[in-house]
Amino acid sequence: RPNIKIHPETADKFMDLVSLINLLLTIFLTFWIYIVSPEIIPAHYNVHGEINGYAGKSVLFIMPVIAIFLFAILKVVIKHPNLHNYIQVVTEENAADLYKGSSRMLRILNMLLITVFLFLQIQTSLEIKYSLHFSGWGWSLGIFLFVNVPLLIFIIKQLRKKNQLK
Repeated sequence: RPNIKIHPETADKFMDLVSLINLLLTIFLTFWIYIVSPEIIPAHYNVHGEINGYAGKSVLFIMPVIAIFLFAILKVVIKHPNLHNYIQVVTEENAADLYKGSSRMLRILNMLLITVFLFLQIQTSLEIKYSLHFSGWGWSLGIFLFVNVPLLIFIIKQLRKKNQLK
């Protein structure tokens, strides 16, 4: 496969910035929650929003660590689009478009995932500090749709674009 350097466009830079800001907000929020939380906090809820597990407040750092790891891994993967999997053969003629599309999709994914981690930390802080519970399938469905709908739209656009090239 051709090894072409893809330069980020304005939209790509915007998504990278939003991802970074949301990651930093997640980290800062985690430290704030840690400072104001009691030593033992609710750590797990059942589908009815009832607490069914407790843990030490150090568990608050699990989500930001995962978010940092995902952010870093996706940033590395974005920089090497020639190693991504594609649904069509990569040639000299289509490599730049395919690489740009693949990198854009991963930037969207990165931004959405980091935003979900921020929302989860906000939810956690509201539950710990103010006893506000977000329970039931509606919250989970909302997160699922928030992540998957933009990705599906992007994939459909890419498939339509591919079919127009034929």
